Amino acid sequence: MIGWVDDGELEALDRRERRYDRVDVTDLTTLGVGVPLGAPIVTYVPRAEPIAIYESARARGVAAITTRYWDLVDDAFADLGEDRRKRYHATTPDPGLPVLAQAAVDVPARHRGRQR
Repeated sequence: MIGWVDDGELEALDRRERRYDRVDVTDLTTLGVGVPLGAPIVTYVPRAEPIAIYESARARGVAAITTRYWDLVDDAFADLGEDRRKRYHATTPDPGLPVLAQAAVDVPARHRGRQR
């Protein structure tokens, strides 16, 4: 999925993904024949520390995905159309982790998304 962001949005993403490195993948990206890129393409790659934290939590059986995040991703694909949402479900492997509710009070304010 490629999306357009302006400089302010990119700065906000950098803050949100503070435990990830922003990596330019423009040279590794191919769009349809004759479709110009028009701008750099970047992705975020987790640093060693968050990977180690996740792997440790998973090994101890305490890793989980919050319902809020799970729904956020699912809703983003649904917003693109039901066909995109179905493709996301068909091509994304089950994470093998429980999806658990988390009270908003436990989530730092800077990480709170839209409330349902």
